[in-house]
Order: sequence, then structure tokens, then C-alpha cells
Amino acid sequence: MPNFSFYLLFSVTLLLPATVLSASAAKKKPNTRTTKKPARSTAKAKKKIAPKKRKKVSVKKLPGKFPSLASKNIVGQSYKLPDGLPGKFNLVLISFKRKQTALMKQWIKLAKKQAKKHRKFDCFIFPVMGTGIRFLRGIIHAGMRSGTKDPQARKRLLPLYIKKPPFRKALRIPNEKTIYALLIDKQGHVYWRSTG
Repeated sequence: MPNFSFYLLFSVTLLLPATVLSASAAKKKPNTRTTKKPARSTAKAKKKIAPKKRKKVSVKKLPGKFPSLASKNIVGQSYKLPDGLPGKFNLVLISFKRKQTALMKQWIKLAKKQAKKHRKFDCFIFPVMGTGIRFLRGIIHAGMRSGTKDPQARKRLLPLYIKKPPFRKALRIPNEKTIYALLIDKQGHVYWRSTG
């Protein structure tokens, strides 16, 4: 199941201290004694509260890096990966088998919600296929287009006809039994990952 835990990469909260003086505290009672007492020091009352400094959130890179590749989406647009992807951060969903489509749809729903909240975030789907079926690319793309009605989803669907072992090794993907979700930047560095 999808598990989103990277809200810290996109959300920053600013906390500004505020001081509120009540009206009752501001009023002074009249002095009924005849002898005058020396005025108390008001240095403490006049002391200003300095605003808190924002902590810089540092995000660690995880092992693995998305390799440099060239690909086309199923409508024919070319992409240079990963730096050609539009988002500052991109969620890439990597699948290896057709039966993993149901899991992929769950991730896509969550990714759409995040894309609405964060302008610098985008999501792309990479069905990874071997180089041996590259000659069937036209038939495969036609089948994917018929199964994907949304024009925006078609643009984000980029089949990869590559050698699987080097690709998996670069991204530290142990097997092809499930799908892999990776949050990467334009250089291909991985900041978050999940499976299933």
C-alpha cells in the first residue's frame, strides 16, 4: 500500500511569537499611602522578545541514483531522464509486470493529491521492459493508450526499454515482485522510497 511520509520536503511552518497584554494588567491602582515609594525598575517589562530562528530542514540522500536515460511517453514526447522531468522533485513509480497495475493506480491517486498541493512536485510512471521487446513498442504503446483515457496521465507514462539488471542495481531495487516508488530530484538523487 502507498505510504506518503515526505510532507517535510514541501511544508515549512513559520512561528512568530506574540505577546498579548490584558487590559486589566495595564491599569494601575491609585496609591492611597501618603509616603511615596521609589518607582520599581521596568527593565524586565520593557525587555523585547526576540523572534525564534527557523530551523533549516536537512534531507538526507538515500543510496541509489536514477541513471541517465532517454525515453518517450506513449504520445510520442521525448524526455531526457532524470533532468528533463519538469518537477523540482518527482515521484517515479517503477513497475515490472502488468499485474502490478492495481497497485500503481493507488499510488497515482495519492500523487495527484500531492501535485495539487505542491507546485514543484510531479509524478511519472515507468513500466520497465526488456530490450528484447523494443520492436513491439508501437503495439505496446497503442495498448497503453487504449487503457489510459486521461490525456495528462498519458503524458506521464514513459515505458523504458532497457537492460533491467543495471537499472535495478543503480536504484538498489532487489527484485521485480512489486512496484517501487522513489522521490528523486533533477540529478537523480533519491530522497525517499517505498514499495508495494
